[in-house]
Amino acid sequence: IGTDVNARDYTARVKAGQKAIISSLFKGPESLNQPAIAIAVPIYKGSKQVDGFVLAVLELAPIKTLVTKYDYGTETYPVVLDHAGKPIYHPNAALTEAMTDLSTEPVVAEAKLHKQGEGTYMLSTSSHKEFITYKLIPDLNLVVWVSRSTAAVNAAFTESLRITLL
Repeated sequence: IGTDVNARDYTARVKAGQKAIISSLFKGPESLNQPAIAIAVPIYKGSKQVDGFVLAVLELAPIKTLVTKYDYGTETYPVVLDHAGKPIYHPNAALTEAMTDLSTEPVVAEAKLHKQGEGTYMLSTSSHKEFITYKLIPDLNLVVWVSRSTAAVNAAFTESLRITLL
């Protein structure tokens, strides 16, 4: 690619941990200056000393296709964050394009603490409270959540109750 990648997050992490890693979201020549993630896998010499690494840069479009192919319901959407809290997928594409740091969202702290769960949260990216089910994927160190506005949750509950009573 004609560029020095020593300053990259994935280079430092693969050298330090001597295991395969998934990078945080980045832009650079290796991703054609588009948001992307990379998988870096170390290569060893005969005596288990790191001799370099193999790098694969993944486009985000297939990840978007994967997480949006399911019908989550009315006013419901998924979010996938990397280990640094940057959105690999968010329905607001501007957040991914800007590589916005969402690591300070309360749901991210809960996911890192409890690994999985649900609750009602006020997000910096939303003007209303949202009911969120979340999970930390430990092997990949990704936070995934599915969010729905509390108004939509309450409306569905009220409608279900109305139908049941009638």
